[in-house]
Amino acid sequence: TMKEATKPGIEAFYAGRLVCTGRNIFEMYQDVLPIAHRDTLANFPQSSALAYNNCMYLAHECLTIGLSVLSNGRKLPHPLNARAVTLADLVPRLRQCGVEIFLQQMRSQRDQLRTILRDSSAGLGQLSGDNLLPPAAEKSIRQVLHQLNHLRNVWCNVLPINIYKKAIGTILNSVIEELIERVIVL
Repeated sequence: TMKEATKPGIEAFYAGRLVCTGRNIFEMYQDVLPIAHRDTLANFPQSSALAYNNCMYLAHECLTIGLSVLSNGRKLPHPLNARAVTLADLVPRLRQCGVEIFLQQMRSQRDQLRTILRDSSAGLGQLSGDNLLPPAAEKSIRQVLHQLNHLRNVWCNVLPINIYKKAIGTILNSVIEELIERVIVL
């Protein structure tokens, strides 16, 4: 839409409408994504990571879209060319949308792993003061490791490496805290 708004001979009114349409596309994405895909984002860790990436990419595009279109010698018609066309004001909201979606998934994964460990019938909730480790406790640890391995598989190639390491590290830290808490209680 920005390229179309800078075509030679376009009227200022229509160019302004196209620029507003471009803004509306980004605004609508950040408003519709969390609502329309609520179930998918909540149930599939890879979907939340992809939504995070998409929001960060679109935020980057909002920063550069005006410069990339106008740097090729294209200009908006007068009076629109009097000021720089930028969508930078949309960047914080897009980034916040992506971060909130991914943090909600991380909280969900953390709670799920803690529930596995706290389960009184099959998890570490069965631990007593004796030296024997119940077989169900080992099963819960294996289930937690399987879930962490699954998260590694679905997030590793999707997220930037620094975000991936922070996310897995944070979730692993909460699992270790839960294990230490169970040992201290004993």
